[in-house]
Amino acid sequence: AEQAKYDPFDHVIRAELEEFGDCLAEGVFWLLDQGDGIGNATFGYWEEFLDLRRTLVEDVVDRVEASGIPAERKQAMIDALIAARARSELIKPATCVDYLEAWQGDRIQWGEHVTALRREHQSGLSRLNQSARLAKALSELALTECSCLTMT
Repeated sequence: AEQAKYDPFDHVIRAELEEFGDCLAEGVFWLLDQGDGIGNATFGYWEEFLDLRRTLVEDVVDRVEASGIPAERKQAMIDALIAARARSELIKPATCVDYLEAWQGDRIQWGEHVTALRREHQSGLSRLNQSARLAKALSELALTECSCLTMT
């Protein structure tokens, strides 16, 4: 797999829309880098992390302003950073805690669902070839309209 060309500063709207996900991802990775688990992503943790992230974005704006980047590109970067910073003000520590708790619950529920599907269809699927098993699984998951790439 390859990453498509990506410019995080190409649209102000992108910066706004991606800020919540960026905050969550960076916050979780920061915890993991410290050797902590996701259970330590408390209200207090998110309060501190969100403040640090906002400070980082402000620092990056200052660095971009002081850089020798061409004026048009510089302004696009600053606009995106300011938009992300403004959006981050809407992100509350409680929202981050609630989101991660819901995500963990979804992971458990999905795992139970997959286990049940395997158990229910194990004997019937063993008689099918790989392509037929994939088609049956997609049908069971209501994903028959998905485009799939399989490796052989």
